[in-house]
Parts: sequence; C-alpha cells; structure tokens
Amino acid sequence: MGMQGEPVVSVTSLDQLMTQARGTDPLLKKKVQQWAGVSAGYFALNRMFWTRIEEGGDVSRTAMQRALSQRGVAAFLSRKGTVQQGEPLFNKYVRWDTIADDQEQVQRIKWAKIKTPSRAMEKLMRVYQGNVSRLVDLTRQSIVFEGIGDLVKCLEAILLDPEVVVLRIKNRLDKSYDSSLSAGYRDVALNVRIVSEEAIELALDTHVCEVQLILKVSFALENHQFCNLKPSVLHLKTISFA
Repeated sequence: MGMQGEPVVSVTSLDQLMTQARGTDPLLKKKVQQWAGVSAGYFALNRMFWTRIEEGGDVSRTAMQRALSQRGVAAFLSRKGTVQQGEPLFNKYVRWDTIADDQEQVQRIKWAKIKTPSRAMEKLMRVYQGNVSRLVDLTRQSIVFEGIGDLVKCLEAILLDPEVVVLRIKNRLDKSYDSSLSAGYRDVALNVRIVSEEAIELALDTHVCEVQLILKVSFALENHQFCNLKPSVLHLKTISFA
C-alpha cells in the first residue's frame, strides 16, 4: 500500500475525470475479484440469472429459463420481465471463488457501471459545489458477504494490498452510525487509488475509486451484527478528505 500523504494532482475537469474513470474501471474489477477470491466474497447477478429457491423445486433454472416454459411466459410477462427486489425466494449473488474460471458464469455478474456524465454533473453541483476533485465514486464496485468475518478478511486484504492506497474508510456497520442518514443502508465504504505498474503507466494512479463491502441483508437483519470493526484493522495508513 502506498504511503500516507503522497502528493496527488487534483483533477479539475469533469471530462478528464470521466476519461480516467473509463480507464480505471477494468483495473478495479480485477482488484475486487482478487479480494473476493481470498474472502469468500459474492457478486450480484444480473436479474435474468437469479435462481429460484423453492423446496423440491429446480434451483438451477434462471429467470430466463423459467420464462421459456408456458407457465413461465405468463408469469414473466405479468411482471413485465422483472423480479421484485424484496422477494426472498431468489439467489441473487454468486460466490466468486466458485465461478472465477467459468467465463459463462462470470458474464452473468452485474458489475457496477461508471456514473453517467449527467449523473456526475448533478452530484457535482448538488453536493460538491462544482469541486471536481471531490467526486470520488465515478468508478465503483461492491462485494457482498455472508458474515462479518469474511468482510473483515476482505478489508484486511485491501489494506495490505501493495497496489492500492486507501484514502478513507466509512464504517456504516458501526453501532454508533445513524443509519437514518443513509435510509437504513449499511456497508463499509472505502475510497482507494490503484497504484499498480499498469495504472501508473496509463496515468490512472491518481484516480479515486469507491469499493463497498456489504453484508447480505438477510444475514444482517437476522443476526444484528452491525458491530464495530477493530481499530487495529482500520488504522493502517488511512486518511480522510478535508
């Protein structure tokens, strides 16, 4: 991991920031795959590849496959091709280390998209008063975990990664965090820079990305494990934006 306080040239142009984001996106995907692989991390699936969980049923069939049956077509069309987010009867995630070598399965993952220029401009003016250097989530990805132990293992892997500089950690799983500030949403969010040889060669090592570490909602609600992460885990060479 890079040294705390390394000088970074601020980007003042949204066009330049968007160009950096497009270049950094594949580098961040590689990184989250590495971190998920050592921490039993999951990634979200595209809706068409959610698999149904039902006793005695075929759990391997995707929403698309079910829709091809006569009954499935009617059900699929009645729901306008979507699956309600709140339904508990679907597997919506895939564990990375079980499918990493299967490109067909990898293609089913729903990766976070780069913020659109219009959305970036909206946030830039509404939140940051036009200060482009504070827009740090154009490039972002999420990793999902079954339990707090796996999440902490991933966090440690990120902090110890020599190709990453961690700039900030926001622990929304802390008991003292007021979840009403984020409409009940909780995660551990990190702002990072990728400083690998490839990132440096492409002049992308100053671009700030966001990585979200998330507990599966069902696990969090059942176990109420919104616990404090150990200070020893969080203190490693991190800084906050002014």
